[in-house]
Amino acid sequence: MEKSEDLPGATQHLPLSGKKSAMNLEGLPAHAVFPPVACKTMTGLTICISLFSAASDSCPATDTAFVLGRRWEQAAVGKHSLVFQNKGFQRNLGGELAAAGICIRQYGISGLSGISRRGADPSQIQVLWNGIALNSPMLGMADLTLLTGANTGEITLTEGGSSSFYGSGSVGGTLAINQLPPENAGFKASLSAQRGSYGLRSFSGNAALASGRAYFNCRAALSQAENNFVYALNPGEKPRFTMSNASTSSFVSAISAGFNHRKWETVLNAEWQTNHRALGTPAGGGAGLGTQSDANTRLVLSTVYNAKSWKWVQRAGFISDIIAFQHLAYPSPDTSISNNRQLQQEWHFPWFKAQFIIGNDLSWQSGKTKNYRQDYERIFPAQFINVTKRISRHLLAAGFRWEWREKIPVASLSSEHGLGGSWTLKSSFSNSFRRPTFNDLYWAEGGNSALKAEQGGNAEFGIHAKKQFAKTQWKAAFTGWLRYLINPIIWLPQNNLWRASNMERGDYKGVQVFASVSKTLGQTNWELYTSAEYTHAVMQDAARQYQGIFIPAITGACRLSMRFKGWSAQAAVNGQSARFMSTDNQYSLPGYALVSMHAGKELFFNKSGLDIQFGGDNLLNAVYQVMPGRPMPLRNIWVKINIQISKKNKI
Repeated sequence: MEKSEDLPGATQHLPLSGKKSAMNLEGLPAHAVFPPVACKTMTGLTICISLFSAASDSCPATDTAFVLGRRWEQAAVGKHSLVFQNKGFQRNLGGELAAAGICIRQYGISGLSGISRRGADPSQIQVLWNGIALNSPMLGMADLTLLTGANTGEITLTEGGSSSFYGSGSVGGTLAINQLPPENAGFKASLSAQRGSYGLRSFSGNAALASGRAYFNCRAALSQAENNFVYALNPGEKPRFTMSNASTSSFVSAISAGFNHRKWETVLNAEWQTNHRALGTPAGGGAGLGTQSDANTRLVLSTVYNAKSWKWVQRAGFISDIIAFQHLAYPSPDTSISNNRQLQQEWHFPWFKAQFIIGNDLSWQSGKTKNYRQDYERIFPAQFINVTKRISRHLLAAGFRWEWREKIPVASLSSEHGLGGSWTLKSSFSNSFRRPTFNDLYWAEGGNSALKAEQGGNAEFGIHAKKQFAKTQWKAAFTGWLRYLINPIIWLPQNNLWRASNMERGDYKGVQVFASVSKTLGQTNWELYTSAEYTHAVMQDAARQYQGIFIPAITGACRLSMRFKGWSAQAAVNGQSARFMSTDNQYSLPGYALVSMHAGKELFFNKSGLDIQFGGDNLLNAVYQVMPGRPMPLRNIWVKINIQISKKNKI
C-alpha cells in the first residue's frame, strides 16, 4: 500500500546506532519485516500459504538501524513525495506502482517496464537502488520488471527535478529503493510456492539471522508465466484472440549483510537475476516478435563512520546488464553489455544551526554491442553541496552540483512553510539535465554523436494538509508544476531509419491531487484513497509541434478499504486515458481502467495468526492496452493463506 507523506527534513535524522526501531517524522518505521508467501493452486486459482517466523512488537530491536546516509531526505524538501509501505508485494515493482496510479511505460508482462511521471520518459526518471543509480548507460532507463519488491522495506518516489543531488536523469523524479535489515534479533525463514492462472508459477525461499551487531539475509526466487490470455483488440468487441509467444521466466538470488562496530557501520547488498521473456505476437496473430534474455548484477557496499556530530558515508556500486535479443528470423542473438561502476563519498555535518552535505560522485560507464562501431567508455566526476536550515516555521533547502565532464552546473532552492494547524505550503525551483545515452550517440543505424545534453528547469507549488480529530483522519495535497527542456532527445523516422535527434524545446505542465480519509464507525474502520494527475506535454521544433507519445493526459487510482473484527475488504481501480503511440499523433491506444478486489479474515491464536485472503487483479479488462503485439498486464484470480508464527529470539 502507499501513502502520500512529507518526508523528513534534513534537520531531523534517523539514529545510526544505539537506538531501537528508528522512526521518521511521520512515524513510519525505518525498517520492517515483510514475509514472502508459499502457495498451492487449482486451475485458474492461486492459493498462497506463508509460514514464517515474525518479530512481535515486544521483541527487542537490533542494536543498530543501519541507516547509511539518506541524501534523498534533503532532496525531497519542498517536493511532493509518495512513501510506499511493503506488506508483501504480489506483483513486480512496476505493477505495484501502477496500482497506485503512477504512470508506468510498459510493454506487457514480458517486456520492458519503466516509470513515467509528469510527462517524463523513463530515461528522465532516476531509479536508485540502495543509493546507487540503476539506469542503464545504454538504454537510459531502469527496467522495473527486474525489481520484484520482495525484501524491500522502503520505496519512495520524490517527484520533480533532483539533478542537484543525483546528476543526470533526475528530471521528472527520483525513485529510491532500499533493502533493509531484519528489525529484531533472531532467526527467520520462509519457503514459498505459487501457481495461478495463465501458467503463473513461482517459488522462493528466504532466511535471515540477526543479532545486536550484525545480520545476514539470503533469498532466492523463481517465477514463470505463459500469459496466454484471450483478448479483444477494440472496446466493445468480444475477446476472440489468444496471446502467444508471451512466456516469461525469472530467477533472482540475493544476499544482504550488515555489521556494526563502535562508530563504524558496513552493509553489503548484492543481487543476481536472469530474465527470459518472449515478446508476443502482432495484434490478432502472426509470427512472434522474438525473445529477450537479461542477466543483471547489482552490488553495493556502504560504510558509515559516525562521529559525535557528523558522519562520513562511502558507497561503492557495480551494476551490470547483459541483454541478448533473439529475432526469430535471425540465427544468432544481438547481445548488448553495459557496466556502471559508481563511487560516492558524503560528509554530513551541522554548521551554524544548519545541516550540510558535501560530497563527490564518480561514475564509470561502458557499453558494448555489435550495433556500435567500437566499444565505448565514459567517466563522469561530479561534486555537490546541499544545505538545509529551519527558521521558525520555515524549512529551507538549497543545493548545487557541478558536472566536470559536461561543465554543467545544476542548482535547486526549496522551501516548506507551516501555516499553523494542519496546512503546509511547499515550493521548489531547480534546473536539471540529462546526458545522451550510448545508444543515442553511437547506435550504428541512427545514433547521433552530435547530440546535445537535455537542459531545463522545474518549478513546483503545493499545499499539503493532514488532520486527526475524534475517530477521523484525513490527508490531502494539491500540487501544480511546470517544467521545460531545451534540446530534448527523441528518436524520429528519417529516410526510412529511426534517428536520435534534438528537438528545440519541450514544455510540460500539470496538476496532481491526492486525498485520503480514514474513519472509525463503531468497530469498523473505513479508508478511502484517491489520486489523479493531469499532464500536458508538448514537444516542438521548427517544423512541428505534438503531444508526447505514450504520455496519458490523465492517470489515477481510487481505493476503498474496510476492516471489521479481523475481516477486511478492498475494491480498487487504476487507469490511464488515451495516449498517442506515434510521433505524428495519428495513432493512439485507448484509455483503460483495471479493477481489483479482495477480501479476507484474520484469526489470532496467542502470538500466532492465520490470514485468509481472496481476490483478483485486472478482473474486467480484456481490451489490448499496451502496444500492438505486446502482452497486456497479467490477469489473475487468487486465494492467499498466511500462517504467522511469532516468538522472541535472542542471540
